Amino acid sequence: MKNISISRRNTSETTSHAYMHKTSRLKDFAAGKLGQLRDLAAAKFESFQAYSFPVEQYSPLLAKVASSALIDELEAIESCLLGCSTAEYFSYRERKARIHIELNMRGSVWPAFRPMSDNLRQGEMASWASEARACVRKRWNLQDRQVIDMHWVFALNQRAGLRFAPWKFSHEIRNLCWGATFEFDRAARYAAEEKAADVKADELGIPFQVAINLSWLQNIEMASRMDKLLVNGGRLERFIREIAKDRPWLRGRSRAYKWIWVADQMMEGSYGAKRDWYVVITKEWLLAHDFRKHLRRARSLNAECLAS
Repeated sequence: MKNISISRRNTSETTSHAYMHKTSRLKDFAAGKLGQLRDLAAAKFESFQAYSFPVEQYSPLLAKVASSALIDELEAIESCLLGCSTAEYFSYRERKARIHIELNMRGSVWPAFRPMSDNLRQGEMASWASEARACVRKRWNLQDRQVIDMHWVFALNQRAGLRFAPWKFSHEIRNLCWGATFEFDRAARYAAEEKAADVKADELGIPFQVAINLSWLQNIEMASRMDKLLVNGGRLERFIREIAKDRPWLRGRSRAYKWIWVADQMMEGSYGAKRDWYVVITKEWLLAHDFRKHLRRARSLNAECLAS
């Protein structure tokens, strides 16, 4: 009888353990499904949101932060935008937009040369929700870039008084970049319109020498040409840095001569146009005072680089 009692107790304990294990697995399964449903709901929430730019007006909250620190923060934010939750995404996106607007107001680093991702998809998506979220965030990312570009042109015009706006398009469109104030909500509505980048750049009256330095609102052919020139310019910069060991007058000027050569290849027209573009990009006046001489030297150095 004693053995039978012990056997029954062992059987009961085994059954109890199996039941508890099965219950635990069911709880985990339910929690996983609940998490997936929440993830799906969050993705749907993002997808049904009408596009709007996360900044309504300029605020000098970041005015005392160094531009280099802001660029570093942009790089960190770009790496977090895909995998973060919905709440984190909206927070990151607003911070990112404020940094870009602050850099625009300073005229610091053209949008084309800032950390700005074209595609927020990285590797395989874990679920439909993450796939849908990536598509929405990619679309918003491209629209944010358009607003940032438009605001850059506005801020540049406020500082330099470019006055390039054409008269053949409606006053409402032209005024987005060339008006006395910048209206973020109107710019966001225009960014949401389905038009090619070069069409929008033309409608907004953005001149060629400005458009080639923007993040999205630029002619596609010119953007491709610029990418190739930057590759060749990088090769020229490395070559100058190497030969400068034997030519003291070139030391510390490899970057300047690279940009002078890029300006020469990119800009058509007078020396003045090439010089002005070089100064806007580099913010360096040292070689601009005798630009013709340095332009001839940059051409000669590039020929030497190609021949080496």
